[in-house]
Amino acid sequence: MSADRPPRPYMVREVTWFNLAAKLLGYGSVFAAADTFVAPRLYGSLTYAAITVGVLTLIGLMADLVVVPVLGNVPALLLGYPVMVAIIWFVASWGADNHVSWLDAVVMALFLGPWEFLLHRMVLRVTGHHVPR
Repeated sequence: MSADRPPRPYMVREVTWFNLAAKLLGYGSVFAAADTFVAPRLYGSLTYAAITVGVLTLIGLMADLVVVPVLGNVPALLLGYPVMVAIIWFVASWGADNHVSWLDAVVMALFLGPWEFLLHRMVLRVTGHHVPR
């Protein structure tokens, strides 16, 4: 990908903090809604949901700065989707009272996709990469 303008390090730092807050809020909202409205008692303890949100956020922050600028938005989403599904299911499998199936993980990751798409666009724009309209 060709850069429209050089990256601005101070903006990358600012957008990373914003990205952190947006991921925590977006992921947390999806997990809370799924556990409350869609399939009550997916998680025996919301601690596992919080751990999942934290793991997804940390991996996502690194991938957004390393993978997204190299691959672009949609290929990075397609690459990250199975990783998200696996993390959601794997962390939930630690707790005996959790009832997150593979299908639940697939659906939750699907709901995270549009949010990730918008966050990737923001990261690409700030790092100086071309973002199609």
